[in-house]
Amino acid sequence: MLMVTVLAGAVLLVAGGDLPGGLVTRVLAPSAAGVAGAAAPLAVLIGRGEVDLSAIGVVGVGTWAYAQVDSVGLGLLIAALAGLVIGTMVGGLRVAIGAPPAVLSLAVGLLAAFGANRALGGRGQRTELIDGWAVPVLLAMVIVGLAIGAAFLLRPGRPTGVAPSPDVTAAYALAGVGSAVFGAISAGRGGFAVPQDTGFTLLVIFAAIGVGGVGGVGVGFGWAAPLLAAGGALATQLLLTGLTLHWSPATALVVLGVVTVLATLTVYGVVRTAGGPPPGLPFGPSPLAPVPSGSSTPTPPPPPPRSGW
Repeated sequence: MLMVTVLAGAVLLVAGGDLPGGLVTRVLAPSAAGVAGAAAPLAVLIGRGEVDLSAIGVVGVGTWAYAQVDSVGLGLLIAALAGLVIGTMVGGLRVAIGAPPAVLSLAVGLLAAFGANRALGGRGQRTELIDGWAVPVLLAMVIVGLAIGAAFLLRPGRPTGVAPSPDVTAAYALAGVGSAVFGAISAGRGGFAVPQDTGFTLLVIFAAIGVGGVGGVGVGFGWAAPLLAAGGALATQLLLTGLTLHWSPATALVVLGVVTVLATLTVYGVVRTAGGPPPGLPFGPSPLAPVPSGSSTPTPPPPPPRSGW
């Protein structure tokens, strides 16, 4: 599905005829880089049986933080630090009280979105312009590299609902950084910071994860997950850019959502039918691995103690 999406996006761009000047360097590359930086750490969390929805508000916090200074470098640094604080808080609470990650992260994200949108106001704020593609792409490469390192260092995936170990806080912190930097890049691309469309934010990030194939397998991927999510970001932004040349943005988002669902279900069906990830690929332990010979059913792991709630 990843290659199919890339091909479809490329065909739509070519069919667009006279493309706007700088479409690739000023629109496609920075937007894909921002999404890749936000999606790669989330792919690591999915590999741990976790999920982080706080991007729904952390992206807006990054947008607001970037607008507070008249410097590209300092603005990006402040945004990254704000995301680091929020991500660390989400991970710390997840470990400390054992609350369901989706509920906890969504609650924090909604509070962050409310605060950021109120701070930006209805008219938004002017920001320093991030010109070109070099800075966003470099930041994306750094974040994706850190996500790959985190996938190596963190413990293997585990079933959803099991109390997390403290090291998962680092993955949440990195996810916060990636989401906030995504917001800062979005503000810097146009030179104006506006309140974020929370639905659009989550869609483009999780579309990258779904089209990249990570959403269909979950804990079956190891360090390949951030790379696949980054590839999914490029594919989905290519598709979205091509779609908006022919149809309205609303129609383009609906098509992107359908593609994401189909990609996730396709990858899940293929991997489940095959009995697990193909051997020889850089994947980690899979919950869909075939049952060893001589055993009719897999032995369920003992239920670990739950902490807090």
